Amino acid sequence: MVGSPDDAIAQIERLKAESGGFGSYLIMATNWADWAQTRRSYELFSRYVMPHFQGRNRARESSMEWTMKHREQFRGDYASAVEKEIKTYAEGQMPNETVD
Repeated sequence: MVGSPDDAIAQIERLKAESGGFGSYLIMATNWADWAQTRRSYELFSRYVMPHFQGRNRARESSMEWTMKHREQFRGDYASAVEKEIKTYAEGQMPNETVD
């Protein structure tokens, strides 16, 4: 398959659905790309595709979903905290004194 990690996930999901499931997925190296590009492809596959099927990203995905669901509250809390600190700082400043 050719494409992004999301493309690879979608293709493997299609193969899994069509076949009824399988235990392993083998990658055949064709040496069509130079070694740096091939290594990058393997890295992307191991960082994004494999964890999808191994369930290693479930906690991270759940956390991201929860954070996105509450982002407006976080933005409001953040803005309030910044405003409070600006006010605290401004109130603590001594007025400019003039020396004769």
